[in-house]
Amino acid sequence: MRTNRNVDTRPRFTGGSTTETVYRCLRSTIRSVNHAFHQDGGRNVEVIILDDHSDDSYLEKIKELCGELQCPSTIQTTRDTGQGKSLHEQFELAKSLNALCYFCEDDYLHEPSAIMEMWNFYRQMVEQTGNHLVLHPQECEFLYQTHYSSYIIAGEKRHWRTMNHATHVLFMHSDVVKSLTTRHFFKRFHF
Repeated sequence: MRTNRNVDTRPRFTGGSTTETVYRCLRSTIRSVNHAFHQDGGRNVEVIILDDHSDDSYLEKIKELCGELQCPSTIQTTRDTGQGKSLHEQFELAKSLNALCYFCEDDYLHEPSAIMEMWNFYRQMVEQTGNHLVLHPQECEFLYQTHYSSYIIAGEKRHWRTMNHATHVLFMHSDVVKSLTTRHFFKRFHF
């Protein structure tokens, strides 16, 4: 969140400003994280926000909102600015972990159960297949305009499908990040 940020200037479908949209999306993410954090199952949750050099006033508001997180959390400023460099830094950080990682952009709206549902479906698929996977939970109009063969899999509360297109909203194990960044290969799945 910067005054000189390179953003899409088209009006949001909500009619709200970019700032309002980002804050609403952050609130929804916090609700979803808190919901997942309080579920049974011995899950450990930690939030690391990589902030891409937000202006001080925006960063203070982000910190204020993150005060509602009920799990350990930190906010770190990225080394360099820009979407590609931020994404690279996220992957580098994830490679050092042994954990499920959720990479999420700042304008992604979450249902309260979204993160828990991803976590549960991921576990279900790993138990059934013995392999890690990449979840892309985002819905966008493009996914319904272009049709290609997909597997449809029933989750606990929704259906998921394989896909070949995704944005940078990804849920995967750090081992997948290590493997993908090592081989410079990335096949995306939307389940």
